[in-house]
Amino acid sequence: MTRSCSLPAEDQLAILELLSRYNQAVGEGDPDGVAACFTEDGFVNGKNGYSEGHDQLRKIGLLATSECQLRHIVCNSIIKARTATTDMADVKSHLLYFEVTSAGITFKASGIYTDVVVKIDGEWKFRSRVMTPTIGGTWPGQRL
Repeated sequence: MTRSCSLPAEDQLAILELLSRYNQAVGEGDPDGVAACFTEDGFVNGKNGYSEGHDQLRKIGLLATSECQLRHIVCNSIIKARTATTDMADVKSHLLYFEVTSAGITFKASGIYTDVVVKIDGEWKFRSRVMTPTIGGTWPGQRL
């Protein structure tokens, strides 16, 4: 990450809400909600591989089904604005990922999100979202 400067509390809260909107859109199977969290050229590089642009990002919103809901518990988020700008920030968070079915709740993964977010027309969006496993370096199919 680059050197940081301070972001207003309002922007920090808006970024935390972006993290939550993404998690809920993925978990509830909302493809348009997932895509809306990203810039047009935004990407995710993580457990399910690499997805770039709104068309590919919408597919992430199709992972949850009525039989299997996905729960991303994101915590310990640190937000640092980029030097000399308050319209771009780096965010690092811890992730616990569960699948919920009629048979119960299954813990699936622990990881770290490293995000770059940008403020466009007053709204924060992901430019990039990289998920790495807590232990091990990369997921199968993940770009290095």
